[in-house]
Amino acid sequence: MAAIAQTVDIERQRIAAEAARYEINQDEAMSVAESARKVTLEQTRTEMEVAVTKAKGKVEVAQYEGRADAETVVKTTTISSELDLRAAKLKAITSVTAAEAEKNASHFLAQARQTEAQADGEAAAQLEEKIRFEQKLRLTEIDAQLAANGRKFMSGDSGASILKSFVMVRDELGDK
Repeated sequence: MAAIAQTVDIERQRIAAEAARYEINQDEAMSVAESARKVTLEQTRTEMEVAVTKAKGKVEVAQYEGRADAETVVKTTTISSELDLRAAKLKAITSVTAAEAEKNASHFLAQARQTEAQADGEAAAQLEEKIRFEQKLRLTEIDAQLAANGRKFMSGDSGASILKSFVMVRDELGDK
């Protein structure tokens, strides 16, 4: 019985030692797993911080580029607007100047036509007077020729027609 008790004690000590070794192995495995977890966690945090820093950098670059692009667009638009405004002002000034020139030309043309009409009216009156004078002169020449040839006797319808025309022309020229 002492041998059995001694075997049981030895077996108990062996089982206790095995349990202690198992516990030590488990603690070691837990420590290794805990270390691996901490390393992985730290690596992940570091990667996350790097990604956040990169993202912040990209955001800042995008903001800067956006401001630069906005300034470029504003400057380009301002320049384009100023050019359009200048062109519109020049066109307006040109149109006003052309309209004034056309107004002046129309005014001068109207004056010229009025003066021409007056001159035509005066010339027409003078021409009419000249023609009447020339007709009177011609009639006087015809009278002188008839008187120079002596008296003539005209008879018949032809003679009456000639005398009637002659008297009518003389009366017409004499009235005016």
